[in-house]
Amino acid sequence: QEKRIKAQISIQSAIARLNAAKTRYQQQIYQHSLKMMTYQTNLQRQQYQLASLVKQSQEVEKELAELSIVRFS
Repeated sequence: QEKRIKAQISIQSAIARLNAAKTRYQQQIYQHSLKMMTYQTNLQRQQYQLASLVKQSQEVEKELAELSIVRFS
């Protein structure tokens, strides 16, 4: 009877440890997901900013070319 009770306590303790480990793992997955979403959002923002800067640069180059044509005409 005593061995059975001790075994049952050991099993319940092991289950509790497994549940705690599972909870920690789920928290880590959640934190990783949040970090990935933040990373993707920042990456998209930077890609948009880069595209905007490239467009502005092209417009400036075009205007400079037009000014050069007018100046040397």
